[in-house]
Amino acid sequence: MRCTALLPGPRLGLSTVTTALGPHLFTLAISFSFANAAIVSVVFLCCLIGVIMCLLSLSGTWVVVLAAAIALAGNGPFPTWQVIFAYVAIAIALEVFEFFAGAWGVQRRGGSRLAGVAAVTGSFAGLCLGTIVIPVPVVGSMLGMLLGGFAFVFLVEWRRLKKGHSAIHIAWGSVLARIAVIFLKVFASVGLSAYLLCGMLRG
Repeated sequence: MRCTALLPGPRLGLSTVTTALGPHLFTLAISFSFANAAIVSVVFLCCLIGVIMCLLSLSGTWVVVLAAAIALAGNGPFPTWQVIFAYVAIAIALEVFEFFAGAWGVQRRGGSRLAGVAAVTGSFAGLCLGTIVIPVPVVGSMLGMLLGGFAFVFLVEWRRLKKGHSAIHIAWGSVLARIAVIFLKVFASVGLSAYLLCGMLRG
């Protein structure tokens, strides 16, 4: 019986495999980089919009929460679900604080409950009117919001107390409370945005 020896076939070296797969790996890496860059760009844009909205005393922190959710949908290592829950909790806390801040600022200076309602209503009306009358981004809206809140509270308290000096003193409470809320929300949105973006870039 004749035995036929099996001759070993050609072996593929590491260099051969690398040469064959190199173009495909490079294309995959480029596509992955572009996808990451697109997600980071969208997240950055949302964070920027959120900060600008906070400058207008709007709910911009929720836009930052949306940015975090977009980052999570990108399947990156950051953010995690724990970070998302923390962002939502912070946004809710800020909304609750803002809701009571105007009334608190007015009532702290001796204003009535109606004056607290007037502070919220006047701020919103001034925000809309200021945007139209003073067509300067951020500046017109902010001035209108502050002046509107002050005017509404002043009218309510002047009618109640019949004293201009006391009405002005109470109306200033609305202005100071609104400014404090704006600074707090801007500070929070900038901090949340920076933490989110830095975490994504590190990941």
